[in-house]
Amino acid sequence: MGDWKNDTKDGIGTYYYNSGNRYEGEFKDDHGEGKGVFYYSNGDRHEGQFHNGKPFGTHVKYSESNTKVEQINFDIQN
Repeated sequence: MGDWKNDTKDGIGTYYYNSGNRYEGEFKDDHGEGKGVFYYSNGDRHEGQFHNGKPFGTHVKYSESNTKVEQINFDIQN
């Protein structure tokens, strides 16, 4: 679901994984790119920046009950 450009996800949207997880946020060239939220099927989530579909920078992880669990730092990986 979301915006498309040249048959790829581009703009704001949601991607649903077969596992029940989902990503909501910005896309570019079919990958999560920019600000987004990754939701786990158990209700936990982490919020932050994404590059080439992978988290980078500082993310904040929340539990299913919306309690801040931890802060996670991701290195950029291409």
